[in-house]
Amino acid sequence: MKLALGTVQFGMPYGISNTQGQTPFVEVENIIQHALLHHINTFDTAPSYGNSEQILGQLFKQPITNQPLQIITKTPHFTSSSITDSDIQLLHNTLQLSLVHLQQHTLYALLIHNADNLLQIGAERLYQALITLKQQGIIQKIGVSIYTPQQLDQILPHFPVDIVQLPFNLFDQRWLHQGYLETLQQKGIEIHARSIFLQGLLLMPKEQLPKSLEQYYPHFQSYYQFLSEHQLTPLQACLGYALCIPYLDKILCGVTQKAQLQALLSISPLTDIQNIQHLAIYNEKLINPSLW
Repeated sequence: MKLALGTVQFGMPYGISNTQGQTPFVEVENIIQHALLHHINTFDTAPSYGNSEQILGQLFKQPITNQPLQIITKTPHFTSSSITDSDIQLLHNTLQLSLVHLQQHTLYALLIHNADNLLQIGAERLYQALITLKQQGIIQKIGVSIYTPQQLDQILPHFPVDIVQLPFNLFDQRWLHQGYLETLQQKGIEIHARSIFLQGLLLMPKEQLPKSLEQYYPHFQSYYQFLSEHQLTPLQACLGYALCIPYLDKILCGVTQKAQLQALLSISPLTDIQNIQHLAIYNEKLINPSLW
């Protein structure tokens, strides 16, 4: 199953189109049960996602499925100018707390949450700490959460990883057309796509688009015209596009209701993507939500 659940909404209000706020516990339970029923067993969380890890831990403290759970969490952000002894200690302390919150002894993967931490002085110490945790069997895989191709170009030659998590959507197609996805697959690296709805922006009707993005309205108009011409809903277009890209191992989606997950499960891969490339945009100020 390519679908994986992003769980930030379980621990805090998140997303430009999220009007529901933090997902109530009982609804999280419904979502998780439905996910497992449909063989979705990968759950992506982080210590910075409010109390997401604690919520998941309450649901996973007893075996609730015969499927092996693939729980992915992330490192804290290291804010000093170089990686220090105290940063390595923070890494271990934070991971230990994550294990306690998640009520797990081991995890599928630990990702560097801030890729720039692997570009700092002393980054090799951080990387070695991850390798040691992997050797100890505390984590199965190590990885990094990437925002830009430039980060990947600088990190990958020096720090081989098992997983790269990156943004991918109808607007952000650079990873595909610049050959990054093919290269990662050839190296045997798992590719986890996030932001396939651009934090929900691509699911919003045109009248609800933020005023702050007004300069990009013509590009959105092309997107809405594409939907109309091909008789696609935004959900069908966004997820259908991601599902038809063979390089992607996992597609992370966040939901706040079981009904939303049911809708995701109903989507089929697009069969004709020849005319999608014209929707690509390379302006970081639009495709990188942290710059909004």
